[in-house]
Amino acid sequence: MFKFRFIYILAFLLLSAACVPSDPASEAVETTRPVATAVAIPTLLPTIGQFFGDLTAAGATVLHNGRTEQDLFPAEDIGFWHLIVNDTNINVYEFRDTPAREAVSQNISPRGDEYTYIEGESTVSIIWDGEGVSRWWTLDNLLVHYSGLDTAVIPILNSVLGQPFADGSQPYRPEAGSGSIAGIGEYGVSFQYDPYLAAGLSADITPGRPSTGPDDFIFDVMPDHITFTFLDTYATDWTIYHQTVNIPNQPQILIFPLETYASMNLMAQEQIAALDSLLRDRPDLPNGPLPHLPPPNGQQDLQAQMAYLTFQNGEGIRYLTQFNQEPRQINNQEIYYTFQGITADHSHTIAAFFPVQSDSLPAEDNITDYEAFAGNMPAYLAQTTADLNQLPTAAFQPDLALLDALIQSLLVEPVAALGTAD
Repeated sequence: MFKFRFIYILAFLLLSAACVPSDPASEAVETTRPVATAVAIPTLLPTIGQFFGDLTAAGATVLHNGRTEQDLFPAEDIGFWHLIVNDTNINVYEFRDTPAREAVSQNISPRGDEYTYIEGESTVSIIWDGEGVSRWWTLDNLLVHYSGLDTAVIPILNSVLGQPFADGSQPYRPEAGSGSIAGIGEYGVSFQYDPYLAAGLSADITPGRPSTGPDDFIFDVMPDHITFTFLDTYATDWTIYHQTVNIPNQPQILIFPLETYASMNLMAQEQIAALDSLLRDRPDLPNGPLPHLPPPNGQQDLQAQMAYLTFQNGEGIRYLTQFNQEPRQINNQEIYYTFQGITADHSHTIAAFFPVQSDSLPAEDNITDYEAFAGNMPAYLAQTTADLNQLPTAAFQPDLALLDALIQSLLVEPVAALGTAD
């Protein structure tokens, strides 16, 4: 087992007004403002000259004091260039070749704030801490670092170097199935999930709403419940649209007190009874709409990829669906994964919602002749359902197996009192 030792380098690369460099070894040549490129560029590798030329071609003014030594990375033959690009301090590390640079850059954290390496039997971490956001780029044997508040220089660096490989301004989500696991335990509910799905979670008690009379909008009538909302998710940049209520746009898990919900809302009572029956009989291919809470005010046009799942203290079904109020294509803006479950003691019901996409579906509903489409709707839905059912879980984004694993890790033993709204 490795011992962990942390070295903190504070305000690395956040230079003073006098432009003192962050590498101690370069202080002797950086005591005055750098002057433009009268200093000869070493011929060790041509990449640094290419980089200077590309910055100039992009319209930037580039000043430097030549190549010095550095003492940040524990490797030999690494040159250090302190640049001023349009009055902004940029640090460049020049390695002897691209593999040497890769050996270092692969150990910089995705958010760019930590470099980790092995020293003997210890794992050493160098952490950058200060104002601004740390960003790292590569160009062949070069490693380029900027950590500051002048964001105007970032488009220039991106135009020359491409997007940074490490960027503290972006939420970090590892590749799906990387082995990382995140989790939460709030209000007596716990589960684990692949961090690819989200960068974080919030847990809240959401107030319910009692019925106000026979003419009330019954779909909104529900008890207080626990809401887990996934933050900075895989779907953050997706366009998501629903015609109906009670289908969240962001991934969520809702925990309802079962008997209270059933007593407040007749539709909820019917859906709970249907789910009970389904879990008792477990038919392979149920006919017609599947149970769904909270009830949307639309028609369930799709039931695909249905499967029974067991979690730590209960069971339920997962499936892909889309609710519509008019004939519409099944499309990537509206289809979603839901899990509908009940705890073994019949005390709580669980509803989970995750947007999904498939390359086999259109990006959005683009029907122009709705009359003709509506006339063929039953055949269209049957074929679309069959097509989606033939796909492996990995053919969806995210992989349905990641969502199933999250559901199966659920332990639902709420300690919060979930009653009705006042």
